[in-house]
Amino acid sequence: MKATGEICYICSGKSLQIKTSGSDFEYKTMTGEFTLFQCKECKHISQIPMPQPETVSLMYNETY
Repeated sequence: MKATGEICYICSGKSLQIKTSGSDFEYKTMTGEFTLFQCKECKHISQIPMPQPETVSLMYNETY
């Protein structure tokens, strides 16, 4: 499956594919699903949309 309308944060490549998706089953600090995309050009893997800074602190608690 391909992401449409998105570009790679690293190389600005326009060919992204879904690498995996899931939920926070371990820490349960986040609700809903997240999706990771891989750029076919540079192979970088990122979450799209990129989490906001205030959300990142919820994802990585003190025991991470």
